[in-house]
Amino acid sequence: MQFNSLWFIPFFAVVYFANWHVKERLRQIILLSASLIFYCINGKEYMILFLFLILSSFLFGMAIERNTRKKKLLYFLAISVLIGMLLFFKYYRSFFPDNSVLTRWIMPIGFSFYTFQIIAYLTDLYRGGGRAERDIVSYSLFISYFPYVCSGPISRANQILPQIKTLPKYSSECFDRGIKEILCGYFKKLVVADTIAVYVNNVFSNINEFTGFALLLAAFLFSIQIYCDFSGYTDMAIGYSRLLGIELSVNFKTPYFSSSITEFWRRWHISLSSWFRDYVYIPLGGNRKGRFRQYCNLLITFMVSGIWHGDSLTFIVWGGIHGALQIIEKQFMGSVAVKKENKIQKLINTIIVFILVTCAWVFFKANTISDAFYVFQNMFDGISNLSSYITIGFHEIGITRKVLLVIIMNLFILFIVDLSEFKGTKENAQNSILSYSFYSLLLVVIILFSPKGVASQFVYFQF
Repeated sequence: MQFNSLWFIPFFAVVYFANWHVKERLRQIILLSASLIFYCINGKEYMILFLFLILSSFLFGMAIERNTRKKKLLYFLAISVLIGMLLFFKYYRSFFPDNSVLTRWIMPIGFSFYTFQIIAYLTDLYRGGGRAERDIVSYSLFISYFPYVCSGPISRANQILPQIKTLPKYSSECFDRGIKEILCGYFKKLVVADTIAVYVNNVFSNINEFTGFALLLAAFLFSIQIYCDFSGYTDMAIGYSRLLGIELSVNFKTPYFSSSITEFWRRWHISLSSWFRDYVYIPLGGNRKGRFRQYCNLLITFMVSGIWHGDSLTFIVWGGIHGALQIIEKQFMGSVAVKKENKIQKLINTIIVFILVTCAWVFFKANTISDAFYVFQNMFDGISNLSSYITIGFHEIGITRKVLLVIIMNLFILFIVDLSEFKGTKENAQNSILSYSFYSLLLVVIILFSPKGVASQFVYFQF
């Protein structure tokens, strides 16, 4: 059961109704029960493991806080177990590809996200940041909360636990904002991402059958797909959580409007990039030990981010590219922030950043390094005859004139949504007539143009 499945709507309706018609302590129990049911439906094979991690990390948290003499040992033991399990589930196929027993194991859904959440919680306690949670119900809900348990955003204890322990009262404004956030999420996922995913997957699954503009178009479309798929998920997570009275952190801030790679990572998957900053980059020394050390720390952090995504060399190259681009920016360009009045230069920088990010996404999406290089080597074949180059490309990839018009319309609406968020008018216009009219139009577009049938999996569920 996913956010985009038909079964989720009645499930959430029951949870929503129960949440607002019982007393506070019962609300925690209802939300926890709903979260455990949700996780069980999506990954019942690993329910015992999930409960074990919740209980053991809860006990480790109190032990780390109380036992000052063995604090370091307890912390090291807990983190070693968590990282060891994470490495096992992500990479065992690389070491045991022909083991018939191990190949039956799969990555538990949401494992990367809630282990990172637990690691952050225990690390903050070890560093002396706050007290360990002593209420098992509150802590269990913090880890298992169903809007974010599968794919984030990765939440911090100091943000979520206070809300869980004192659940806020019903707010019509939060309801209104939640519904609109959910509509944005469904539009991004169902209308934009799922529509173009068919063409992107076809090209990257049979890469040698395509050439020229088809490859260039597939690279561009994947850049849009992964953004809409993942930010669509987090929009839904934030929206559904708002309806229940709990505010989650923003995970995407119009990343494709960034005018530098550094800015891009302040706007893309914010909860993960800030996690790597706080628990990898800064502990390595950050920018405190000279420029050369800072560059090494940046590169290591992004390489670790690539490894986190999977055992393929393509992910490591993708991470290395982003690390190298940030180093180049800092070394040769200094602060790349563009003054507000210099709009043309900022627009040029934004286009360049989008192109660079899209090139890096090719490695992220490609099955192998050779597939990625094939894309770059052949994407401009036949460009001397531009009209034929484009026409043949659309024909190869299978996009008809009707489909192209739908995609252009969807991208235009996406641009309007992101532009309003970038300019800060999205929140300010929440209750205007224009706002209600736009979101009503969005609902119509979702109904008319979303693919019908089996709900497709979100891209980041595999990580």
